[in-house]
Amino acid sequence: MFVHGDSAAGIQQMKMRKLTAPTLPGVLLGGLGVFHVAAAVGSVVPSFVHDRYPKQFMPVWEFFLGPVAGEGESMLVTFMARLSQGVIGLSELAIGAALLAAAAAKPGSPRRRSLASFGLAFSIGLFSAFMITMFIMHDPDLPRWNQYPAMLAMLGAAWMVVALTDGKPGAVSTSS
Repeated sequence: MFVHGDSAAGIQQMKMRKLTAPTLPGVLLGGLGVFHVAAAVGSVVPSFVHDRYPKQFMPVWEFFLGPVAGEGESMLVTFMARLSQGVIGLSELAIGAALLAAAAAKPGSPRRRSLASFGLAFSIGLFSAFMITMFIMHDPDLPRWNQYPAMLAMLGAAWMVVALTDGKPGAVSTSS
């Protein structure tokens, strides 16, 4: 049963309402989701980007397990480096999937807010762990720890935009 009656004009009016421009929260969530999926592919498939294993994962685990594992490339350090590479890749994939699902969900819906909160909180936690690790190590060969506060601020701003504007009438939209 149609709200506007069974007339052709009523059906056309309903179809027109469904075609709306994406909201700013939807665009932010979609962009961050694509970024995290690409980062996941880069972590799990090293040939997609430069291989981070020898230059990032190995030095981190040599730093933390050096006293226990001894000098050189021990089996424990190698195992932990490969394991962390896989865990980070799967984490980035889970974050990307959650953010893309949130972007596709109905604006303002509880499902969208839950998925967005999960994805953004997980992402903030992951980047915070990276930042703290790089700060503790302070190794000039690794990525600079001071690049992460800007990423965390961007993620926090995206979270605030979703929380404050998603699905509310008169909120920021990408349509003109």
